[in-house]
Amino acid sequence: MKNFFSLHLDLFGFSASALCAVHCGVIPILLTVSTWSGLQVLSNPSIEVMVLCASTVLALLSIVPAYLKVHRRPGAIVLVSIGFILIGLSRLNVMEVWEIFLTSVGATLVASAHILNWRLGKNCPSNPSRKIA
Repeated sequence: MKNFFSLHLDLFGFSASALCAVHCGVIPILLTVSTWSGLQVLSNPSIEVMVLCASTVLALLSIVPAYLKVHRRPGAIVLVSIGFILIGLSRLNVMEVWEIFLTSVGATLVASAHILNWRLGKNCPSNPSRKIA
């Protein structure tokens, strides 16, 4: 049951981060070149803050406990940390192009960290549900 819960947290974390990456990379282009330019709800800062908070909570609930209790390999922690640092740097609003780039890359790294975390946990010898071939 523990592995089932962990898988779903990583799946939700990956999904939230992937949606964030798509939102940050595609929405500015759509708002610029399409008839959707009047839909300011797509670039609402409140939505960005909610997705960022959800991604942070999911990362803390899935990656940190898996590191501490299951695989003890720092790869996922490093990826998620770099991803959130890049997202934080994007909030400095130096240039809009850098904001889009840093946020998209950061969100992609956070999503990748969830995949790595799941794989590390799945392949860990201490995982009781690990299938031995």
